[in-house]
Amino acid sequence: RTQRPSLVLEPLGGPLDLKSHLDRIHGQYFSDLPRPDITWGRSRTRLPRRQVRFATYRPRPRPLVTVSPRLDQPWIARLFIDFVLYHELCHHAQANAPMRGERVHGKRFRTWERRFPGFDQATRWERENLDRFLG
Repeated sequence: RTQRPSLVLEPLGGPLDLKSHLDRIHGQYFSDLPRPDITWGRSRTRLPRRQVRFATYRPRPRPLVTVSPRLDQPWIARLFIDFVLYHELCHHAQANAPMRGERVHGKRFRTWERRFPGFDQATRWERENLDRFLG
């Protein structure tokens, strides 16, 4: 089996403007839902090795996406930022149309998540760069 060459995506470059990124992703894919608020999280002590949390979604009291400051680095791919925000907006969609007994990352959620146009590239970029986040 031959190894595929490393995936190269456009890097973010400068500081990340969360609101404009969320506005764009929300407008493209989730415009039928109210837009959640977005903020940077705090720098925290490390999670257990091999675990990274890029963002979280909280539905109440007001819907809020909190993004890890680890993503505010110039080498992060734009597509990956878009995917992380899309993923959190899938949680927002799930909270706005709950189904009894549904798991957080259940079948419906995974179906929505895979609709992201760059799903394969974003998840590949994540796998290839995970050690940079964990280092």
